[in-house]
Amino acid sequence: MNASLPEPGSDTQSPKPRQRTLVRHWRIVLAATLALGVVVALGVLAWEWRHPHAFRDAEGGIGQSANSWPVGKAIYVGVTYGQESGWITLQDAEPVIERNSARAEIEHFVCIPERIGGGSIGSVDAAGADQHCATLEPIGGKPIEFELSGNRQILMRITPTIEGVVRVPSSDLTYCQGWREGRQRVGDGIRIRAVRR
Repeated sequence: MNASLPEPGSDTQSPKPRQRTLVRHWRIVLAATLALGVVVALGVLAWEWRHPHAFRDAEGGIGQSANSWPVGKAIYVGVTYGQESGWITLQDAEPVIERNSARAEIEHFVCIPERIGGGSIGSVDAAGADQHCATLEPIGGKPIEFELSGNRQILMRITPTIEGVVRVPSSDLTYCQGWREGRQRVGDGIRIRAVRR
């Protein structure tokens, strides 16, 4: 029996196995793309599901301004208050500082108001904070149970130590809300020009 050899340059594969290989290749690519899409979607969903949202997010603008605040005098600025009912555990609060040429000391506090429904603080000096708040509890160092209703408010105390400008557009709060735990950027911010009087 004489077997004929293929001529040089001729294709020895029939078109059907090549088509099967191409279809198999596209099926693998499609399956990998779908699997990656599912993993990304589940990751985003898990992050949203676990990330707390007890407060209104920061808008990054300046809500309060003091153009000639005395050096060495503290100003209390309202950062945020709860948007819903329930409790959270505050763990930490950090200012987002854009500028601090006044070398200001910046701390956060929980204000429990003297009376329910008494309004909230925009910006006041220490006497105004003492008048409005029954207690001012510093945030940081130990967890604080924070009731989201009842006019409780998070305040930032800024004390400039020299002449200059302080610009803090927002604050980062770290807290737990049930099984959710994370950090949220909150507040409208403040700009202070500190001067000697």
